[in-house]
Amino acid sequence: MARQTTKPLLPTLKEKKRYLTYQLHGEGLPANAGSLLIPELRSILGVFDAAAAGLLNITYDQQTGRGVIRTTLAKARQARAAMLLTTSLSKHRVMIHPITTSGILNKAKQAM
Repeated sequence: MARQTTKPLLPTLKEKKRYLTYQLHGEGLPANAGSLLIPELRSILGVFDAAAAGLLNITYDQQTGRGVIRTTLAKARQARAAMLLTTSLSKHRVMIHPITTSGILNKAKQAM
């Protein structure tokens, strides 16, 4: 009996990714503020939109307060709007300023 292998997914069927660069403004932010941002965005987006957005924290620089989040093309605008609606992270008042949206991770890192 021959073993069946699965065929790879065609490139046209893959979800297109977008990288959102942001700036965190606030005082006394913890070192892991970038990873605390993802659950906050998920709560704002809701269960279904957060699942469709596929949010993932790529990098966060505590010195500058800048970071990169990965999302899908279809939900990039909603993720950006959720950033603007975020007012607190772990009991610290913050303001998030989205800087750029890019389809290439290196360009998003350069914007940091």
